[in-house]
Amino acid sequence: MVKTVSNLIEPLLVLDDPEKAQWHDTADVVVVGFGGAGACASLEARGMGADVLAIDRFGAGGATAYSGGVFYAGETRFQKAVGIEDSKQEMYKYLEKELADVIRPDTLKRYCDNSADDLEWLAAFGVPLGGDVFLEKTGYPPEGKFLYFSGNENVPEYKAIAKAAPRGHRTRGVGFSGYAYYDAISASAARDGVRRMDHTRAMRLVTDRAGVVIGVEALEITDEKQCAEHARQTKKVHPMRAFMAKTVDRAGARARELEEKHGRRVLLRATKGVILSAGGFGYNEDLLKRHLPIYGNNWRALVRMGTLGCDGSGISLGMSAGGATAYMDSVFAGRILSPPAGLLKGILLNRKAERFCNEEIYLGYLGRSIGEQPEGTAYLILDETQYKTVLKQCFRMRGADFRWFALPTLANIFLGGTKKARSLQALAAQLNMPAEALIRNVNDYNGAQQRGASDPLSKKSRSPIVKPPFRALNMSIGNKYGSTMMFTLGGLKVDEDTGNVLRHDGTPIVGLYAAGRTAAGLCAIGYFSGVSLSDGVFSGRRAGRDAATRNLQSRVVRNSSSTVPTLATGAVRRQ
Repeated sequence: MVKTVSNLIEPLLVLDDPEKAQWHDTADVVVVGFGGAGACASLEARGMGADVLAIDRFGAGGATAYSGGVFYAGETRFQKAVGIEDSKQEMYKYLEKELADVIRPDTLKRYCDNSADDLEWLAAFGVPLGGDVFLEKTGYPPEGKFLYFSGNENVPEYKAIAKAAPRGHRTRGVGFSGYAYYDAISASAARDGVRRMDHTRAMRLVTDRAGVVIGVEALEITDEKQCAEHARQTKKVHPMRAFMAKTVDRAGARARELEEKHGRRVLLRATKGVILSAGGFGYNEDLLKRHLPIYGNNWRALVRMGTLGCDGSGISLGMSAGGATAYMDSVFAGRILSPPAGLLKGILLNRKAERFCNEEIYLGYLGRSIGEQPEGTAYLILDETQYKTVLKQCFRMRGADFRWFALPTLANIFLGGTKKARSLQALAAQLNMPAEALIRNVNDYNGAQQRGASDPLSKKSRSPIVKPPFRALNMSIGNKYGSTMMFTLGGLKVDEDTGNVLRHDGTPIVGLYAAGRTAAGLCAIGYFSGVSLSDGVFSGRRAGRDAATRNLQSRVVRNSSSTVPTLATGAVRRQ
């Protein structure tokens, strides 16, 4: 894992006279982290006429490039093209429940009203969109399908509130298509004149005596050979693969070694604002254990959906300037039960043999529900008929569907600690669960079906658990074969109108903004597929727009000198 935050980020550099500092480069807006949100912030600021300099520790697109490439939007032309009727009002009613008041109602309305326009904005920058709709329950649409129900829209308790419509717009591509999404906006940023410094790690923020953020001090690797070696380290860590713990340790240590040995200190001035968009903290063991102990204590078993750059440094930079944080204990923890759809027929029980959620809920809610159980432990109970159906469905999958869904399911079944017994009582003994509770919950589940009654937890996909032998699939957070996908959702508090980072008293830090997973945004406590990328556009454009239109101070002529001050008194360090 990465070093602790205190070792990654240094205290503020406070300059008595910024005009006397030896700035390596100057821009209107400096963006720290060039993933999805950073690229969108850069494009928006550049579109407003600002000179934009974006720095990135690695330069590989962050978590966005590895994502599913799904954007959540309503009342779009892509929905209309396949016969889907939707409205911004129905989208708002659904999200009003889903996002649980994490943002103001007017902010949520603005997001809903603008979502289709934001999607068109992306399309104008070359993001490939549009295609056939998939209407069945799935964690991710199959190949050739590019519009689907990406959240809980079809779950009865949500359908009772808002008309269900598929709003997950998957970027066109093969497999997880975040690469196509990121490639398009990154290429557009380059064409539009956004300047880049890759292999550059932000070390600390720079302020004047009034506390206005005026720049960043960074560690830049310039040697071409060392940059290539540095890039190889992050490419070794694939955020969608299991069993990466040892690779993360080695690659993270090597990346830091290269930075400290070959990096040079540079001062980068921002005459209008600094935007922090450096991801979450899924790769920071210290922060995980502090805020999310179930996940921090089991981090070696997780599939962390981010890159080595998701080390909490963006959040820590904001905190160093007095920024407040919110929802740091909030997490996306994804467990896919469908496909294969046969897994939905079983029931999830915790260590007390209690059923705790509708197994059909969105995969992120499912995983988070498991994480909330004692010790993060849960098992999926299946009978012989259901089990054989699951195996058949797995072996019928082909291509990317087999790799992404069938293989992880089969690995968990055969290597993850599956228990098997001829009776429910014997199964309970193997699981160290109370037999009476396990038998009662299975009987209640079966009895409701036999009576023609609805499921107590509103599940639609049901078949009775009656034929032995019975099996219990290990769905626990600590099961390394369980493929629990995870990333953090909390971050810096921001002004919902401007994106300015806020202090604990609610006042804005002048010159400092946050976007994407570095900020506590739209999906801070209610993530589902598509809302993270759409929040990256919403929050990135908001920050870029406000920063670009500020009139903080006059432009400063660029100075390419590598001699930079490191103390407020004007002391210098020569590289």
